[in-house]
Amino acid sequence: MFICSFSGIAQNQNALHFDGLNDKVNLPSGTHAGMTTNGTLEAWIKTSANNSEYRGIVVRSGYYGLFLIDNKLSTFVWGGGAQGATTYNNVTLNDGIWHHVALRFQIGVTNGTQMYLDGQPVGPAITLDVTAVSNNFQIGCNTTVQFFNGQIDNVKIYNRALAPSEINDSYNCLSVNSAGLNGSYNFNQGVAVGNNLAITTLSDQSGNNNSATLSNFTLIGSISNWVAGYTCTPNLCPTPDGFANQTFCAGSTVANLIANGQNIQWYSASTGGTVLNSWTPLVNGAIYYASQTTTNCESVARLPVTVTLNAIPSAPTGVGSQNTCAGTVANLTATGSNLQWYDVTSGGTPLASSTLLTNGATYFASQTVSGCESTNRLAVVVTTQTPPPTGLAVKEICTGGGTITVNNIGITGSVIKYYANPSGGTSLPFNTPVVNGTTYYASQTISGCESVNRHAVTLILHNFTSNVTAPNPQSLCNGATVASLVANATPGATISWFTSSTGW
Repeated sequence: MFICSFSGIAQNQNALHFDGLNDKVNLPSGTHAGMTTNGTLEAWIKTSANNSEYRGIVVRSGYYGLFLIDNKLSTFVWGGGAQGATTYNNVTLNDGIWHHVALRFQIGVTNGTQMYLDGQPVGPAITLDVTAVSNNFQIGCNTTVQFFNGQIDNVKIYNRALAPSEINDSYNCLSVNSAGLNGSYNFNQGVAVGNNLAITTLSDQSGNNNSATLSNFTLIGSISNWVAGYTCTPNLCPTPDGFANQTFCAGSTVANLIANGQNIQWYSASTGGTVLNSWTPLVNGAIYYASQTTTNCESVARLPVTVTLNAIPSAPTGVGSQNTCAGTVANLTATGSNLQWYDVTSGGTPLASSTLLTNGATYFASQTVSGCESTNRLAVVVTTQTPPPTGLAVKEICTGGGTITVNNIGITGSVIKYYANPSGGTSLPFNTPVVNGTTYYASQTISGCESVNRHAVTLILHNFTSNVTAPNPQSLCNGATVASLVANATPGATISWFTSSTGW
């Protein structure tokens, strides 16, 4: 019998004792109606027997169930790629004390299934898959094997995944929303350790008329019969709930721990001790304990949380000077995981990938590994503008009677292009003839980035087609210089003299 002391209907207060040999209770198909995607199983158990290997508590074979495996709370995955048992190894339950056990499951949801012991999540969260076997629920076994040895009371089956706080409330004998309750068995039947041979069914209090059938019970004496059950007293100082395993980054403190409740306080011991300051550094692998304080009192039981600290990664690596052609943050490069870019060396807000880069500015990259972001950041100085090429503003070219093209302009730089306009437009083919007195505009391209600004050069073309004539020979006085030589040329032309008929 499981009953909240405030209900005012504390009557037989019974439970059923299972002998571990062949006792079982068979539930009708109505108890698993609608449980195709999620649900919750819960029960109170008490045993001092050596329940070696598998022992079924509440099981729908092939689908989902609660077991003891070597006296430890367990569940089993029948389908999918990760079949097998999941066991909470920290506690053995054959201690002769009443314990509340529960399984909250969401089929096919990654880590959506969790066991609970005495109102708190225990063991790792798992991914539950199922087989296509059509079996009904049983209490105290798994089909015709794995029989439980001990007492079971107040079994409830829901076709919804109860919230963790609801499971904690059930443990603390507080009311829980009955939505989705397919079967509720309080075991308040028969006479404890009396003659109960006439009772062959287990009554359903859910209102769904899903009464179950007793099988193989002796129903006389203290074994395999109705016995004194568990009397549940509401806990007005309930334990907070939360995840039993929490992962943080190195350097985290008690302030980072999470528990659901009022006025949460953290301790380093399950009982007694001193409240930890919020700035107390967390220790990898340590267990911390949370209490909550309501208007009535501080909870006696505390939520245990095992802490895992992941290392802070180093800064990502990469080139410290990058040319991005007037690009955005998305054009920056670094080697690392889950990169984020900032405009400050520490703190700040990650920049959106569409953020325009500023020429000459420095940007900083972090990486995140296992949920931990690097404290140090890679600094990258950005160049978004290539300078224009250099050269004369006015350039004179002798045509020699031939065609002069933009290829003959001869501006100095890297990968030169010529345009007819100071901006925009399409670069001129190198074989484009130039026009005397016209201004042309040259860009250069470095590391794939073409200069926005262009160098302007005005061309002056000279067409010298006549040959120079001179008297030959010429008689000069001793000590004369080249300047004394005489030649006939176009008026205004500059005469140059050479010592050979060709070359310079």
